[in-house]
Amino acid sequence: MGVLWIEGDQRGADGRSTHVSQTLHLESLVAGEDVDSSSISVDETMSGSINADAESETQILGLRKRGGERRVYTEGELRDDLRFYFMNPLEKWRARKKFPFKLIIQLIKIVLVTLQLVLFSRYRYSHVNYVEDMQTTLRSIFLRDWGPERESVVYPPGQGPLSIYTKTDFFSYLEHAVNAIEEYGFSMNKTFLLTTGYRAPHAFTIRLNCLKIIPSDDINPEPNASWPKEKVPSGNFRAVPFLEDNDMSISFDALVKVELIFYLKTVNFRADTPLQVPECYKLKGLVLFDNADHDGQMIISLYLTPEKLVCRGETSYVDHGIEAEVGRAVLNIVIMLFCLCSFILCIRAIVRAQKLKCETMLFFENEMDEKLEWSDQLEFLNLWYIMIIVNDFLIIIGSLFKQLIETRASRIEGDLWNVCAVMLGTGNLLVWIGVLRYLGLFQKYNILILTLKRALPNVMRFLLCVLLIYFGFVLCGWLVLGPYHIKFATIYKTAECLFALMNGDDMFASFWVLREESPLVFWYLRIYLYSFITLFIYCILSLFIGIILDAYETVKMFYEEGFPQSKLEKFIYASEEDGHIGMAAETSWGHCCHRCPFQSPNRQPALIYSFELNSAIVNNATEIQKKIVGKKVSHDGRPTESDQEDLPYVVIIPGNPGCITYYWAFCEELEKQLEGKVHIVAVDHAGHDIPATWYDAFKGAWNPYGLEDQILHKQVFLKEFLPKNASIIFVGHSIGSYVILELMKRMGVALHVQKAYLLFSTVERMHDTPNGKKLGVTFHYFRWLLVFLAFLFTLLPSSFQSFCIRKYFSKKKISPWSLTATERIARPSAVSNIVFMADTELQCVRELDRDTVMKHKTRLLFYYGARDPWCPKRFYYDMKMSIPGVQAQLCNKGFPHAFVLKHSERVAEMCASWIKDFLMPRQDKLTQAESMAETVKKIEESL
Repeated sequence: MGVLWIEGDQRGADGRSTHVSQTLHLESLVAGEDVDSSSISVDETMSGSINADAESETQILGLRKRGGERRVYTEGELRDDLRFYFMNPLEKWRARKKFPFKLIIQLIKIVLVTLQLVLFSRYRYSHVNYVEDMQTTLRSIFLRDWGPERESVVYPPGQGPLSIYTKTDFFSYLEHAVNAIEEYGFSMNKTFLLTTGYRAPHAFTIRLNCLKIIPSDDINPEPNASWPKEKVPSGNFRAVPFLEDNDMSISFDALVKVELIFYLKTVNFRADTPLQVPECYKLKGLVLFDNADHDGQMIISLYLTPEKLVCRGETSYVDHGIEAEVGRAVLNIVIMLFCLCSFILCIRAIVRAQKLKCETMLFFENEMDEKLEWSDQLEFLNLWYIMIIVNDFLIIIGSLFKQLIETRASRIEGDLWNVCAVMLGTGNLLVWIGVLRYLGLFQKYNILILTLKRALPNVMRFLLCVLLIYFGFVLCGWLVLGPYHIKFATIYKTAECLFALMNGDDMFASFWVLREESPLVFWYLRIYLYSFITLFIYCILSLFIGIILDAYETVKMFYEEGFPQSKLEKFIYASEEDGHIGMAAETSWGHCCHRCPFQSPNRQPALIYSFELNSAIVNNATEIQKKIVGKKVSHDGRPTESDQEDLPYVVIIPGNPGCITYYWAFCEELEKQLEGKVHIVAVDHAGHDIPATWYDAFKGAWNPYGLEDQILHKQVFLKEFLPKNASIIFVGHSIGSYVILELMKRMGVALHVQKAYLLFSTVERMHDTPNGKKLGVTFHYFRWLLVFLAFLFTLLPSSFQSFCIRKYFSKKKISPWSLTATERIARPSAVSNIVFMADTELQCVRELDRDTVMKHKTRLLFYYGARDPWCPKRFYYDMKMSIPGVQAQLCNKGFPHAFVLKHSERVAEMCASWIKDFLMPRQDKLTQAESMAETVKKIEESL
């Protein structure tokens, strides 16, 4: 959003001169939109008298777009839109006959996703159960001394893991595994259908400390490779001779682990039904001998990793296999379409809600002189819609994975099953939780939601304190009891054990399982558990339940006596005109104009004049189409060609950030020093201020304006909003100086520039400056990170945002206007535009345009800082040496580059003295010419 600040004098109809200050907001939009130029939003306050008859009976908020026309947005219409927004679907149907599409879609979606979950759950259970049973069977075959007692899950376990303790046992178990794998690798009559192309084993790895030995010549880990026939074991594999033949030996002192890798193929025939077609798998098996602890105990385990393959041959159910597969595919596609529609509708609802929130905030600030409280702002963020968006996303992704699994389009690893299950399961859970929203439409079913909402803040604060105590117990128990107690062996087991104890689970076993090796640990466990159980069960849980009950009792009281109303609710229901709601227009998408006055720490500007600048940049930004929305009137305080056209215009082009609020004190002091002898105009950079609407903020963040766009922005402004032959005195700061040089170069004689004062000008080699080298990478690669941080900052309450900014600048003693400006640019759209413009500055501002400086050197004055990280002192000396006769000064007053923060008045006094010195000779010549003309006239009369 661009802002034009104008200050000057206006002569009223009664002949009295009235001081007027004015701010114009420029918004660059996409060209091609038809806009009615007859509607503007004006709010003016003058030091002179104001005709009371000119004030509207209705309070005007802004302009709204409905279809192709623009119309005024009144207070009553805003109240109606707010009432309609907070209605439930049934009330909306009664008020405006708006069909509840989201409600119908959610109800249909519940049925479809539940059916999908049931089908996939049975399908996945069959797969997981098959792999688990297969792994149990292979353990009993390939691992020696594996008994059925190890297959049952008992806690605490009745026996430890399968282990060996001697070298003889190691070779014995290894030989048993190799021989068993070899036997089942060729048999077609055993438990599994295995292909003969898989000789056993395929990889034999012995890992020593800092060394891994793999006999790559004879052992190939590829699944279709096999050992040479002369070296294939034939049921009598012996480990020691094999190692000797391959020049290998095992040092058990250095042995870490031994891995025996093999591959098997199998077919799961399952039940021959339409939904249970045969499935083919490739199994990667691993027999692991783990000696990592070097404690004399080597643990033996077997792991299987299944990979689903496309079966070759007649694997489909003859009658209905294809129909069932097509039916599942159609169900997946229909669910994804419903979820996509739900996703789009919820996104649209959130966008409209945020736009309505922005309109409401502006209304409260402008018309009621109040700020909308943070709790009221959160009312516009519907968390139900957020939850629906999340579950739609999860179900869409999960359905895609489910389709891949069911069609067997590619090889499917085990993790894809789990990822698909997690997404579909979580999405279905959120869908069913969302049903509570519609049950909440009925008063008796709404108490659960209201109680949780009421108790949530207190519960979160309470849990924060509880978690500190809980984690203290977890860390202490893990450290002290971990080596002696099975329930405290890891930090995860410790946390789970304490959580179970908190709910009364298996308390006696927790005391009894400890090994009585250390009396100190024995008694410490008892003190530890007694303290934890007493504190959490009798104190903390009771307090937690008390918080919930207190919220429940409060909600019951509200049902009887009425719920308290917030400031927003009081505004909405100030006048109960329900019949008028149906007549109100729907919440619109676009805006024509929006009032957005400065929040001055001392006073507000006298006049806010809003309009849009509709620009389209084509052919590499060489052409621009312009359309100005608004009325150029001469009675609103804005000077025109017929109103004091002889006075020059002081046009101020800011630096970056280009929020003109930073320069407000500078403009005020400049106007004071020049005593109304000039018109003062300040134009900020497009996008460097608070956007009018949420949609404009989103658009500004994604489509920021670069340096070239800002130059075109100022070029259009000078052509459209200044008199054709106006005399111009430029005052440019930082990158504004570069913009001024480009304007003088491009517009040529069409721009009547009398003088240009370039303060701390960045007109050359920005990439070679200290700040350019330091911040260039940040501007180029981390723009979106800064935008995201700004977005997180905007989520904080506005009062807290202001507190943070003022706290940060408290020791720097900057001006109130600078604090206000910083609050205004701490928005994602403004940050995006500021950083993107800075990046384009570093790319575009390279060598000095000497031809332009030489051509206009008599009209240019460069003012360099003595210690300027954006324009070093050596640039001043280079300018003086390379362009003889150029007017350049070096600051000797200690002004920093960002002088607007706390040196605005002093720099304005300096600029005013320059302008006075420049204007005095011109005014003296005018006075002399007038006196001579008067003398000549007297002589003619006497003759």
